[in-house]
Amino acid sequence: MQLFKANIKPISSYTSPLQSDTFFGAFCWSYKYLYGEEKLEEFLKKNTQEGAQIIFSNAFPENRLPLPMGIYDTKRKRYAEVTKEEAKITYQRNKVYKKCGMIQKQGFMEIQKGACEGYSEFLEKEEVKIVGVTHNSSSRDPEVEREGTLFVTDETFCNIDSTFDVYILTTFSKDELTEVLNLMFELGIGGSKSTGKGAFRMLSLDCEDELLNVPDANGFVALSNFIPAEDDPGDGNYKMLTKFGKLDREFAEGRYPFKKPMLYIKAGATFHINEKVKPYYGTFMQNIAVPSKVVVNACTIAVPVKFQEE
Repeated sequence: MQLFKANIKPISSYTSPLQSDTFFGAFCWSYKYLYGEEKLEEFLKKNTQEGAQIIFSNAFPENRLPLPMGIYDTKRKRYAEVTKEEAKITYQRNKVYKKCGMIQKQGFMEIQKGACEGYSEFLEKEEVKIVGVTHNSSSRDPEVEREGTLFVTDETFCNIDSTFDVYILTTFSKDELTEVLNLMFELGIGGSKSTGKGAFRMLSLDCEDELLNVPDANGFVALSNFIPAEDDPGDGNYKMLTKFGKLDREFAEGRYPFKKPMLYIKAGATFHINEKVKPYYGTFMQNIAVPSKVVVNACTIAVPVKFQEE
């Protein structure tokens, strides 16, 4: 499998978090529009029976990656080693660090090699603005008399020059991948696509091997939200996320437009292993909605990391 990095630019606000499972769903719809439903069913069968054919990361601000969980900056002094005034300054700085979920790619790659000293200087906050937008819902049936209902949806707005990186581990060639991705981002990602939300433009698609070249790796960092398979490693640092997914396009018009709630491990999780790091971990979830043929890609791209011995 080859690791690619797509750089994308939002051309509208968006209403859904830019997460790995959402990208996979959008990819499947675009694949269907290009090649037909029969080809899509063959593609999904391959994924569930032979192994993942494509896995997306979450979207990260350009040249940023998730801060690996459970990593300690060895350059930061512990409270017992400093004066009371220095401890106060350190405490205030640590409060800022806790709000920084992103790290510059340069710092991430240093952590991968086991060099954790001074990585805090590479930490950054996400620069997006989430705004509650009020809408009015009313019946289009002229024979139905009722007042409109107000409701609020969260929309994410980015700076005009903001771009995001999405990592893609796949068996597809670059040409095949480019064709589907261009359509996928043009049609929109997540909710409210029919009103123009979630539209992106893909600026580039490049091979990204440097994140995979880590000698003597003894663990991995997850770049996607994922649900572990039964035999996946369990020794790690992670946070959980419950998702209440909704079906898309014509599937959303049925009587049951929602998926079953699912509990994910969040991107940025780290796991220790005693064997060679696999390209990905996780599983495909089936029978999670009506119709039953709906599947969710709950796998993660796993980039190797060398943990320091304690």
